[in-house]
Amino acid sequence: MQVQEEGNLSTFVREVMTSRQMTIHEVRTNATAEITESYISGIVKGSSCNPSVRKLVALASGLGVDPVELFKVAAGVTGERNTAQSFPAPDAAALLAVMKRIVSNDKLIDIMTEALLLESSGRLAVLRVLRSLNEAGLEQTKTATPG
Repeated sequence: MQVQEEGNLSTFVREVMTSRQMTIHEVRTNATAEITESYISGIVKGSSCNPSVRKLVALASGLGVDPVELFKVAAGVTGERNTAQSFPAPDAAALLAVMKRIVSNDKLIDIMTEALLLESSGRLAVLRVLRSLNEAGLEQTKTATPG
């Protein structure tokens, strides 16, 4: 699956850059992580169609936009969620804290990159497995700790 659908990411980036009168060089200079001008140019042209989570975070910081908004655009998610199960919107500060933890750990970046490639049903299955593993770990901690 390609992350970018019908040029949504390139269109979004071009529109933000135009509205803020930004050049590709300025986007790269503003970025908090490593992203090259040629990579940004590829995204703008639509030729870089599967950016990593790290590159999307760098691009979002360079553009001065919310990384979650950019992730949604890159994933082709518009409007309401297309899943049967609805989830409450996360607190922005909590979401930012989680994102900082993800981008600071290569294993978490790998997990998120793979998760983004899954269809909705696959993501739900993975979420259930992760919750089950976490619950099992908590149970082991409770039984190992003398109380």
